[in-house]
Amino acid sequence: MVPAAATLTLSGNSTVAGNLVVAASSTFPTAGITLGVTGTTAVNGTISMSSGTKTLTGDLTLNGTWNESGDTTVNYAGNFTINTGATFTSANGAHNFTGNNKTIGGTFSSTLTMSKVTITGNTVTLNSGMTLSVSGGSSSVMTITSPGVLIIRGE
Repeated sequence: MVPAAATLTLSGNSTVAGNLVVAASSTFPTAGITLGVTGTTAVNGTISMSSGTKTLTGDLTLNGTWNESGDTTVNYAGNFTINTGATFTSANGAHNFTGNNKTIGGTFSSTLTMSKVTITGNTVTLNSGMTLSVSGGSSSVMTITSPGVLIIRGE
């Protein structure tokens, strides 16, 4: 856990064997490193990244700030939940969704924008009320690899 009002800086590649919680008003910079989280990830403060690969094995809940300032590859194996009040800033990195029957959802009412999205060998459901925009210039791409499926739920 990154406690409230703290900044935790890692000096090399790391794996969190369990749950990662970034408390409100805290900062967790992950620039230039490979980071793995084997449990759930809850971001109530700020997580920032500018490069390196991040692999989140469990569910991600974003209530705070997700800030990518460079090309980071993020692998999501769990559900992706973004809630009201959260901010999500994506650079030109890849966002890869794996796992079976996962959702992108939450109470976020703005458009969730990612530059490169890949859904591989599974079903990802975009919940009702969510808007996913795949944009970032000429390198933007959404790839759904068979038997991957994206389900978009209407209201």
